Amino acid sequence: MRIVPRSLFARTVWVVLLGLLVSNVVALGLFYGDRRSALTLVGGRHLAERIAGVVQASETMAAPRRMMALRTFWGPGFKVTMSEHSAIDAAQNLRWDRRARLVRSAIRDFLGDFRSGRLRMAYSDHGPVEARTIWRAMNAHMREMMGGDAYMTRMSRLWDNRPVLNISYQLSDGTWLNFSAPAVVPKPLWRSHYVVASVFSTILVVLISLWLVRRSTGSLALFARAAERLGLDVNAPALAEEGPSEVQRAARAFNEMQRRLQSFVRDRTHMLAAISHDLRTPITRLRLRAEYMGDPEQQTKMLADLKEMEAMISATLNFARDAVTDEPRVRLDLASLVQSACDDAVDAGGDVTCDAPDHYACEGRPLALKRMMDNLIANAVKYARGTRVEVVQGERGAVIRVLDEGPGIPVDMMDKVFDPFVRVERSRSRETGGVGLGLSAVRSIARAHGGEVVLINRPEGGLEARVSLPQERADPS
Repeated sequence: MRIVPRSLFARTVWVVLLGLLVSNVVALGLFYGDRRSALTLVGGRHLAERIAGVVQASETMAAPRRMMALRTFWGPGFKVTMSEHSAIDAAQNLRWDRRARLVRSAIRDFLGDFRSGRLRMAYSDHGPVEARTIWRAMNAHMREMMGGDAYMTRMSRLWDNRPVLNISYQLSDGTWLNFSAPAVVPKPLWRSHYVVASVFSTILVVLISLWLVRRSTGSLALFARAAERLGLDVNAPALAEEGPSEVQRAARAFNEMQRRLQSFVRDRTHMLAAISHDLRTPITRLRLRAEYMGDPEQQTKMLADLKEMEAMISATLNFARDAVTDEPRVRLDLASLVQSACDDAVDAGGDVTCDAPDHYACEGRPLALKRMMDNLIANAVKYARGTRVEVVQGERGAVIRVLDEGPGIPVDMMDKVFDPFVRVERSRSRETGGVGLGLSAVRSIARAHGGEVVLINRPEGGLEARVSLPQERADPS
């Protein structure tokens, strides 16, 4: 299973989300720890202050009055009783508990120094019992003033599910005051307002981050599409030089590379065209000299060679012209274009049939596609008895199949025939015409449209030339 996403956008989002998650978890942990410490400190000092007040008041009272007076100190989270002996066994006395040490220190601050044995602390889980005891100790009038049963419910919730801190303090006359109070515990983290605010702020940050990351990585997606276009067509539109400064520099470098490629292709093509054009003049002079040769046999051979040279030059000029033509892509009907090429071949005397839908909308360069079809059909007509052309819908777009009933070509020549000036012997020889540039032009045009052309020997005999033209918006009907 792959944990790290493949795309840059997904990886960036993954890193942002992971960083937010870790930072929020750490922040929530620190917040909860600090809040717990603060509540423990405040609650401990508040409890110590109440205990100190009760102790100081009790020290000034006679023993008979203490019992009645102690009830006045009771509250929802505080209970105090008096006994001859401590309610806490000496063995249960807390010494190292953080909350107990904090309360003990605060009591010393309020009461001054005293013998350590006079103060004992221990935890118990009798919270619900203590709550009912306090409630029963209140008279009816006080219960009504406190809110009745609803207040009892709130008070029970205060004591329930919390450890109860029991504290015993020995007065100067040997009497023990026994205090009970629920420990101060912060609300669960998931019920904190901070968590709710943190969740909403995280969602907001994530949404903003997604938008910013999409804008930043969108430039790279444009780079990828521009590189794909350049691989198909060196004259593809230039990349927009916008976005962050780094992206602008990369776009300028990419466009400069494209301009250099265009210049390289254009210069080489113009040089080839110029050489081919300049050869026409000496060929014309040779033809004139051949007309005056005395030997008829040598004259015939020379004229044949000159004719072949002229054919090669014409084919080279056409090939060079196709390479430098900057024809725009337009919306066209591929079925009508193929049908037109077949009709032209029939008018020229070829045995060609066409099987295409009534309509097949796509985008392309109509003149280039027409030359591609003319070359394919012309090859099939030259080297075979009958030719059938089909236009069908493939997995990625249009598929054009040109099927002939000729001898086919050797398997080891299937790819080589697309190289310039490469021809297959047997019946496909110079005597039947051609200089080996037709299929090169076909492949160049197909690839310029993002497609490909392959040759396949048919099992029943003959050759199939299959052209695939990817069309995202193809609409056959």
